[in-house]
Amino acid sequence: SPELIPSKSNNRVDDRIHTAKSVESAMKFIIKLLVLILVSYQEITATPSHHRCIHDKIRMKNVPVSPQKSARSAKYMPIRIVPYFVNQYMKLDQNTENLIKNRVVKDVLDYFNSALAVIPVQHNLRFSPCSYVYTSGVNSGKCAATSPPMCGPIPFSIPKDHLYGIYCSNAYSVQSCSTYANGTGVPNADFVLYVFAVNTTDCYGGNTLAYSTSCLTNYDGRPIAGYVNFCAKNLGRYPDYHAVRSIATHEIIHSLGFESEYFKRFKNPQGKTYSAVEYIRINNEERAVIKSPTALQVARRYFKCPNLRGILLEDEGSSGTAGSHWEMTILKSEIMQPSLDIRRGRDVSISEFTLAVLQDSGWYLANFSAISPYKLLWGKGLGCDFVNKPCSNPATYPYLCYPNVTRVGCNFDFQARAACVASPFSNGCHIMEPAEPTDCWQPKRNDKACSSFYGTSSQCLIGTIEDTLHISHSNFPYCFQTKCQINPNNGRATFKVTINNQEKICYRKGQKLVFSGCNGYAMCPSPEDACMRYKSYLPQFYSPLVCSSYCSKCSDDNSCQTCLKGYYMHNHKCYQQCPMGTFVLQHSYNCQDCNTTRCSSCRNTPNYCTGCAGSLVANDGICVDDCPMGRSIPPHSDECTDNGVIIKKSYEIIFLSRSGIENSDIDKIKNSFQKLIQNQALVGNSIEFMFLGNATDYFVIQFSLQGSYTQVMKSYKNILLRFNHQQLNFSINGNQISAFNFTAIPEIDIVFSPSAPIFPTTTGMATTIPFMNPTIPNQILFLNLTVWQWILIGIGVLLGLAISMALVWWLCRKRSNSGAHSELLLDNVIE
Repeated sequence: SPELIPSKSNNRVDDRIHTAKSVESAMKFIIKLLVLILVSYQEITATPSHHRCIHDKIRMKNVPVSPQKSARSAKYMPIRIVPYFVNQYMKLDQNTENLIKNRVVKDVLDYFNSALAVIPVQHNLRFSPCSYVYTSGVNSGKCAATSPPMCGPIPFSIPKDHLYGIYCSNAYSVQSCSTYANGTGVPNADFVLYVFAVNTTDCYGGNTLAYSTSCLTNYDGRPIAGYVNFCAKNLGRYPDYHAVRSIATHEIIHSLGFESEYFKRFKNPQGKTYSAVEYIRINNEERAVIKSPTALQVARRYFKCPNLRGILLEDEGSSGTAGSHWEMTILKSEIMQPSLDIRRGRDVSISEFTLAVLQDSGWYLANFSAISPYKLLWGKGLGCDFVNKPCSNPATYPYLCYPNVTRVGCNFDFQARAACVASPFSNGCHIMEPAEPTDCWQPKRNDKACSSFYGTSSQCLIGTIEDTLHISHSNFPYCFQTKCQINPNNGRATFKVTINNQEKICYRKGQKLVFSGCNGYAMCPSPEDACMRYKSYLPQFYSPLVCSSYCSKCSDDNSCQTCLKGYYMHNHKCYQQCPMGTFVLQHSYNCQDCNTTRCSSCRNTPNYCTGCAGSLVANDGICVDDCPMGRSIPPHSDECTDNGVIIKKSYEIIFLSRSGIENSDIDKIKNSFQKLIQNQALVGNSIEFMFLGNATDYFVIQFSLQGSYTQVMKSYKNILLRFNHQQLNFSINGNQISAFNFTAIPEIDIVFSPSAPIFPTTTGMATTIPFMNPTIPNQILFLNLTVWQWILIGIGVLLGLAISMALVWWLCRKRSNSGAHSELLLDNVIE
């Protein structure tokens, strides 16, 4: 039937339509490619976002701008956190405000001053209002766009007196610049803490006393400004100083960098960014753990688990809780676990765990003697199974209790009466939580002889003690007078209990002590467990947990004896590279101090300075007032470096000839001299000859060296070395000629100077705004693009066309073959 045979003319029409569609698609692809290429030249890289501790992530990374030179070569000094009370947002009654201002904030910041050290900010700390900065042109580092930085629980602009920034509308025009802010800044500060006390939405729905976060960081990523907000409505219910102080400490530690986003941006000793967080599989779950070197060393020694892969972070709760706190089931009383008991602010430990993480950030040095007197003991020495296996396993998790079996008892260190409960962060496990706002050791009125006794030497025991008029048939927690004695030779504990003025000794766990005049008994805990808190206060029984980083062997006083292979030792600590203020001794892995009377940092010898004290700068190992012509200070350095300027400097040498010089000898002398100093930065046509006075046996040769400062000085030193070794002497026709005076002419000529300094390497981390100015000399521009940029665009277009044509040809060929194959099949069917 003829209607089944497709018309060949229709096939050709279909082919043409298909080809046209293919060409149309290819042209769309080419246009998109061109747009992508053009847009790439106008790309703007914005700074990261900033974080609030409770809900949001860090939103903005801002770089402080100060007129002083960088402090990278300075030594670590105790951190100076300066509070700025935002009085219009301090909504507190007078007594509470005094508590916050005069005690809590002051005491917390004093603690950090003793616990952490930083490379100090020189002069006043000022913040940049730049939202973008130029990275090229004469205005490199200045603001291309401004936005007042915000820092607070409510929209609050940092005071203009704390800001410094110059705004320029053009990267290459100094005349386009004006001062946006020129505040005096905050003196004697490495971190500014803006303090608020307002009721925000984050204060409602829970017992949140305070929260804090960082707002700004410096070029190295270290937080330099943050805020803390005290929830006014909740402080009224919990005015206890110790509770507010502990929670304020916890929150400010977050703002210093103990937070999930900061964990990913830590700095190693070489200044490179690394992530302290890894994800590993534990109990069939992917869990976030801290694996930074010092913190992991602390954990392995604390838990007695040498193969521990990482320290668990909390996995329950919202952002700001999960991933930003220690796992509560393994580090319950640590300051950075997620749920602090606000009734018991004293019973919180700032431990080596948290200090180690802050040190591993690369921004701080921690003072590990600044841990709390209330030592961290939860889980100590319980091994790998305690950390790695679920808390629901009583064989490996000794703190587990069952409320249907034991509703009440003592907390883990026998300091308080407790109840068997589960918390939102206990992974469904029940543990003995203190049931009273006070510990047994906190004195209060005691009325009965055969009952609880609260006092400085009291602890919690289980028993059935009653007076002779009553009988108890079930165990109940009591507070009794106790005494721990530790054998200084073997460290074993003796535990004594006093009830009704009778003292008896506990020898073993489960032993029942009976006291005359009382019914019932007191049940002994393990003497070692009952005395662990007392024992922790004795330095001889509390060994340090921290060997220096990268130390393979250390003594009990934390002095490193052997470093890991490839690491350097300085003052019994190990480093990946020698710390600032030291240098590597040749053919060794030991660091020696620089000569601090001259240098703040040095290289190769104690006296070759790469950084200088005060306002001096280092040039070729010597401290000078300013860099010489042809050099300047690159960003984040104190050492003068070639900056792209080409200089010309002249010198003269006085020669003495044994017999007089004839005019006919002058050209021979010039040629001989030029051969003697060949391969130097010599300007060939600059050699000049002149007689010294009327004498013909004394003459002067003057010459010039040209190049970068380093090239000129290297040539000068080589020629001077030859002069000192009498290698500039020569003879003309048997006439011996000797050089005997070498002088540098003070004046320096600039042969070429770039529009902006050109340093060998770039270390800046600022926001990038590519910008081409038609007024730039030595550049030919068309539509704001240089010739080289148009050549690249042309290459991209040609490449796109070639790919597109190849694609069209392939599609057409495929379509043609497909059509012919279809006709053949239909013909076969008809036949």
